[in-house]
Amino acid sequence: MEENKIWSAKWIWPRNSFLDKHEIVYFRRSFFVENDQCQLNINVSADSRYRLFLNGKSVCVGPLKGDNHTHYYETVDLSPYLKKGKNVLAAKVLHYSPLSSEPSPESIWHSTKGGFLLEGSLQSSSGETIEILDSNQDWKCLIDHAIHYEAESWLSSIWLGGVERVNGAKLPHGWQSIEHNDSKWDHAVPFLDPQLDHGLLTPWQLTKRSIPFLYEKEKAFSRVMRSDEENLPLTNVFINNTGPLHLLKGKQFIVELDAGELTTGYLNIKVS
Repeated sequence: MEENKIWSAKWIWPRNSFLDKHEIVYFRRSFFVENDQCQLNINVSADSRYRLFLNGKSVCVGPLKGDNHTHYYETVDLSPYLKKGKNVLAAKVLHYSPLSSEPSPESIWHSTKGGFLLEGSLQSSSGETIEILDSNQDWKCLIDHAIHYEAESWLSSIWLGGVERVNGAKLPHGWQSIEHNDSKWDHAVPFLDPQLDHGLLTPWQLTKRSIPFLYEKEKAFSRVMRSDEENLPLTNVFINNTGPLHLLKGKQFIVELDAGELTTGYLNIKVS
């Protein structure tokens, strides 16, 4: 059910996108803060999933799962993450295309078109608008060519959306940081208003998130269950985080880790 809300932002996406494959798109928007009294509150959503960063720090992930009649957006106060000088809003958006042969999770509703939507303006302590940061052509975007989704089994395909195959050499490392050079990124293309005239419905019936965010907490694994390389210092690497793991070029390595309890999370791996 769509809210009776007038949006100033536009749905945006890259110009040269594909409708018949899953896509990951990175977005960036730079702005300047003159003092530490500024405020920034935003509304944000995407099709199908997004993670939003401010100055390299993850600030929220969404949207809340909906259906073809309800597409949720999140409202977030980003004021505590602002810093004096240059600031950068950055978002990683994953679109699951229903036209793709790649696997996608059944529980996440998605349309044939990917999109990112953010509404917000930098304001002074007195409420005066300093800069409008709405998603529009001022945002930069980059299509990812490093990550692909593959069907490993029916279980991982239906519920998890397949497994990721990542080519680290093609990743835009540091893309969410303030220092990243986005001069060669393309400008995003606004393609749809969140509301249409004459009562017409958009693919996304926007409604404010109805439940609190799930919490995110950094945790370590509890033990190494098995590996095909028993003579490596696996406990130090994966449990104690006290040393690197050196692997030969082209070497395949398998390790199974125990989180200690049933956990939903995001794996964090540093590779050099």
